[in-house]
Amino acid sequence: MKNVTISLTAIFMLVLTILINDSVFGYASGVAGCTSKSGTSGCSCHSKSTSTTVTIAGPATLAAGASGTYTVTVAASGTINSGVDIAASSGTLALATDTKLKVNGTELTHKANNSGSGSVVYTFKYTAPATAGTVTLYATGAGSTSSKPAWNFAPNFSVTVTAATDVKDNSAKNVSYKLNQNYPNPFNPSTKISFSLAKSEHVTLTVYDMAGKEISKLVDEQRAAGEYAVSFNASNLPSGVYLYKLTAGSFSQIKKMVLTK
Repeated sequence: MKNVTISLTAIFMLVLTILINDSVFGYASGVAGCTSKSGTSGCSCHSKSTSTTVTIAGPATLAAGASGTYTVTVAASGTINSGVDIAASSGTLALATDTKLKVNGTELTHKANNSGSGSVVYTFKYTAPATAGTVTLYATGAGSTSSKPAWNFAPNFSVTVTAATDVKDNSAKNVSYKLNQNYPNPFNPSTKISFSLAKSEHVTLTVYDMAGKEISKLVDEQRAAGEYAVSFNASNLPSGVYLYKLTAGSFSQIKKMVLTK
């Protein structure tokens, strides 16, 4: 009888643990179909909040059939709990070196709840389709100090797929260090910031207010030589003038952008 009691107790504790884990970290091992690609309202087990920002970064142009490395950054205040769902309108998503992700059907999701101080970055590989055109990358990210993190959509990221004969040579001899003016400008609420690198560098792209306070770090990683574009969503910011700064090795440049609501 004692053995039966122990077994029933063990089963009860196991069920209780599963219920607690599901209520605290719903879909803790990742779930697909939560991006704006699916036309759903996003993550049904968590609340949506503009206090969580999600951004996609990577090459804005790829040759047909070529691959590029992209990131999704989930950011919020404090030490956050985070998860992600990544999808593409066409082409193929694959794992890069990031051990936080897994393949879930045609999409990528987190393997477990991930924690980070202010942000969590997910790195993945995307391969363009065989024909030229425009494709869209989608992401939904959860990240907050709450045990059930608040989520938000990332601004959709467009990738121009060019025919193989139209590919721009991104070697160091043809690409210089450059920070371009954001477009559109003025903007509301999203804009795209593009830049180019002459060689592989550790890159930071940071947004500040006019008082010099850091608002968002859009890029903070090693990047190969080439051209890049990053989307910035300011839906949770007031109208005004903001600064964005690119630092790559010894190169540094600052430009202004205007948010008008």
